[in-house]
Amino acid sequence: RTGVFGSRSPEDFRSREILRIDPAHVRRIVRITGNAADTVAVVYDRERKAWNVEGGAADVRAESKGIESVLSAINPLVASRIEKLKVPAADLDDYGLDAPFLTVAVDQDRSDEVRRNIIIGKKTKGGRFATIGSSDAVFIMAEKQVERLSASIVGK
Repeated sequence: RTGVFGSRSPEDFRSREILRIDPAHVRRIVRITGNAADTVAVVYDRERKAWNVEGGAADVRAESKGIESVLSAINPLVASRIEKLKVPAADLDDYGLDAPFLTVAVDQDRSDEVRRNIIIGKKTKGGRFATIGSSDAVFIMAEKQVERLSASIVGK
């Protein structure tokens, strides 16, 4: 192994890019913190070139800085490190992914694109555990990335 990789591990050569979504194709962002009662969503109106709060009260508006923060975090979303590539669903609670700290769902314009759910769990050394939707891989997301995804997308 040292002859091929030197002092590096095979993981050092694996891409840490977990997700890449072009912000120009995002039509909806849903942010869920803690429980479902804390769910907010914004939708992009292509004709008006503006973000609108989905189902929001009149005194709630889309927060452009927060939306830009989320969009920049997913283009690309990069892991600090890969924790484990094959995690059975029964073990997700070990990482706090069964009752996540934060979930960010991203819908795109194209009908053939599926919703991407970024699920963020417990704190760990170097950040938080995270996964993408139905993926069976768990990775570590740096706190800076978590902060960008946690930005408020709605305000008063």
